[in-house]
Amino acid sequence: MSAGYEVVALFWEQITSKPGQPLEYVRHRRGTVVHIDDAAEVQRLVNAGAIRNASSGQDSPQPGHGDVSTTLKDENEQGKPATADELLADVGDDPEKAAAVLEVEKASDKPRSTLIAKLEKVIEKAAAES
Repeated sequence: MSAGYEVVALFWEQITSKPGQPLEYVRHRRGTVVHIDDAAEVQRLVNAGAIRNASSGQDSPQPGHGDVSTTLKDENEQGKPATADELLADVGDDPEKAAAVLEVEKASDKPRSTLIAKLEKVIEKAAAES
């Protein structure tokens, strides 16, 4: 079994399809612990600063910067796409989380306008309070 690695980049898209097949991937968010069997892939991601050994405990993301699922392709704990309500509950009043979710949501194939508007309100509220 492979060692666990924590995603320290905003996200990492792990390609799960085989060459020549339609592209399929899983998006892992910052703070997620992943298991990677390919040593070359581990080395590439470590060199890029995208992952680190999960047991090292060094340079941990700041509190509140854990796993944030943000697009229709992302899955919740039941293996279903994350809903807007689940995302908003995860974001709470954290403007940094809101900005991360907003960035990915805007880049998605089917951005959800209501979700985008609510995320922008979280960011605007925090800016007005500072």
